[in-house]
Amino acid sequence: MRQAAKAYTFAPLYGGLGMSEPDHIQAYFREYFNIYKGLKAWHNQLMDGVLQEGIVRTPSGREFAFPNARRLGNGRITNATSVVNYPVQSFATGDYVPISCIRLIKYFRENQLKSKLILTVHDSIVVDCHPDEKDLVVAGLQWAMLKLDDDLIERFDYHPTIPMQIEIEAGKNWMEMQEIPC
Repeated sequence: MRQAAKAYTFAPLYGGLGMSEPDHIQAYFREYFNIYKGLKAWHNQLMDGVLQEGIVRTPSGREFAFPNARRLGNGRITNATSVVNYPVQSFATGDYVPISCIRLIKYFRENQLKSKLILTVHDSIVVDCHPDEKDLVVAGLQWAMLKLDDDLIERFDYHPTIPMQIEIEAGKNWMEMQEIPC
C-alpha cells in the first residue's frame, strides 16, 4: 500500500501532472500544486533555466544537459519530467546517500560495531546488522541520515528547508522486512 501511495505523493515532486489519470486523481495533482506553490515555481525556474542555459544543476554542482530543449504549446518544455526529476533524484542518490554512508561508517568505527554497511539501492542503505547491535544500528542510521544539515551546508552551501524523514526496516531477508518506528 505504501508503494502505491508513492505513485501519487512523489509524482508531483518529480514533475508528474496526472494527465492520463482519472478525474479525481487529476484534481489531486491540481490541488497539490495549489498547496505547494513553491514547488510549481521551482519547476518553472528549472525549465526556464534549461531553455536559457541548456542544463539543470544540482546543489552539489552536478549538471545534466538538455541542449535541444524547447517550449511546447502547452507551456511545458521537452523533457520536462527529466528536467525536474534529475536534480531531486541525483542529489538524493548521488549526494545525500553517499554522505550518509560515510557518516554511518564513521559511526560504526567509533562504536566498534560488528555490523557492516553492505550496499545502497537507489536511496536506501543496506546494512548487515549483527543481532546484538540492532538498537545501535538504528541509532546510527538515524544520526547518519537525519543530521546531514551541517555537512550539506559545508560541502555545497545548501541549506535544507524541509526536515528529512526516513524509514528503517529490518528482517532476515528482503522478503521478511518489517518497519522499525523512528
